[in-house]
Amino acid sequence: MRLGDSGRVHTKEMLMRMNRTRSISAVVVSIVVVGTSIAGDAVQSGLKVGEFVNAFQVDDITGPNKGTSLCYR
Repeated sequence: MRLGDSGRVHTKEMLMRMNRTRSISAVVVSIVVVGTSIAGDAVQSGLKVGEFVNAFQVDDITGPNKGTSLCYR
């Protein structure tokens, strides 16, 4: 602090801080808006309700069928 300074923030410095805050806020809002518009539809995975499940082979590693391949239907 210089002699004679009361510790207050000068007007020019306050304006610069406000402009920087506005700029950062504008960038953040822009990123969010662009990100949501690019994101598109939600990812859908798995079967839909009521869809048929096909049979699939599973290698059994425990129990009486250990070492065999089983068909789950």
